[in-house]
Amino acid sequence: MSIPRSSAAAVLLLAAGLAAPASAGAAAPAPCGGSAQITDATGDGHHINTDVTAAWFGQTAGQLQAVIQVKSAAWEPAHEDSSSATFAMLFRVGGTVRYVRGVAPRNAPPVYDHGTWSGGRFVSAGPTTGSVTQGPGGSMTIDVPAATGAVSGAVIAEPFVLTADGEDAPGVTHYVDRAPGGITPTEPAYGADLVVASCFGGNGGGAGTGGGSGTGTGTGTGGGTSPGTGTGSGAGSGTGTGADGTGGTAGPAGGLGTGTAGLTAVQLTAPARVTGDGRVRISGRVVPARAGMIVTIRSTVSRVKVPNLVTTADGSFSGLVRIPESTGLRAVVDGFGSQTRSVLVRPLVRITTTRLRSGAVLVTGVVKPGLPGRIQLLRTTAITPSGRATVSTSGRFRIRLANPKRGRYQAIFTPAGDRAERATSNTGVIR
Repeated sequence: MSIPRSSAAAVLLLAAGLAAPASAGAAAPAPCGGSAQITDATGDGHHINTDVTAAWFGQTAGQLQAVIQVKSAAWEPAHEDSSSATFAMLFRVGGTVRYVRGVAPRNAPPVYDHGTWSGGRFVSAGPTTGSVTQGPGGSMTIDVPAATGAVSGAVIAEPFVLTADGEDAPGVTHYVDRAPGGITPTEPAYGADLVVASCFGGNGGGAGTGGGSGTGTGTGTGGGTSPGTGTGSGAGSGTGTGADGTGGTAGPAGGLGTGTAGLTAVQLTAPARVTGDGRVRISGRVVPARAGMIVTIRSTVSRVKVPNLVTTADGSFSGLVRIPESTGLRAVVDGFGSQTRSVLVRPLVRITTTRLRSGAVLVTGVVKPGLPGRIQLLRTTAITPSGRATVSTSGRFRIRLANPKRGRYQAIFTPAGDRAERATSNTGVIR
């Protein structure tokens, strides 16, 4: 008997003691710092209601909240054999990865919980509350409990979103989107780090109070004659409380909280794609502006080497980077990081054809950047390859055709793994 992909989700809802569902709410709060900590390409999630476009942290009436925005919000599973869809914001506080999550059953409002992410699984620590908005660009807003450690003075590091729709098999979650990034939960792509206190204005000091006290002493002597002579003396002392002094005025409102090195944000921009083996310019800035800060650009692949950059007086930084294969780049300043920016490589493939004296044709080519992969040579009117070749990291290849048909030919390059996009060469003519 087959087990529906929703079984584990249904058990989780019962076992975790999730909070009673909240009704549809008002618009989501604005992002802390004015810009979303996470942005994600539209269309990389294969269901529009679990395709994440942005996510951020905000606050309403002093409550820290996580917001997950999707392409078109319908808070239910898309798969017919699923009974729920999952929307979770994950983040690291200290050495622990935490989450807040909404689970949307079929034909019922979402329910919410929080907990830890361990061994690739959600471990619930209790309920929380939330709300949703519907339709295009709709969002889910989830309250972030203090129990997660996301309190004033803490840094929320490496946030990312996971969405899922049921299971592929018992115990195997069917993930739809990871934001930022693709689909895989373990992908090393993250949103921008955040100082929790930057979501709130600090409170100033209250009015002061004062008090006063006074003391006094006195002495007296007297003498007189009557039938006899005598002298006398007396002394007295007294204490009294003076009027209260005037208290100080209330202090100014506290400034925004800051993280390591006094920063509240690190921002990075990079091109989404690069063609061939050229260099691209990356840039960014730190907030608040600081000059002379060392910026480390971390890449998700080892072949991308970026020298350290230095911020200028306005907090900005920039540099040229050679991107030899698709990668993710993240700017880090004293451990405080930007969102990971994905840069996809579109190889440039060029071929030439040479007729040999024997009548055979030699096709030579080059792939830039040089990446391992395979080449299929096709006549433009055919579906069966006329020849194949393996490409090494040098990027060069050659195919010998003993008795080829006349026509126009192109080489299709498929890189090994996900190191770049597929690419088609220029057209070579065999006469």
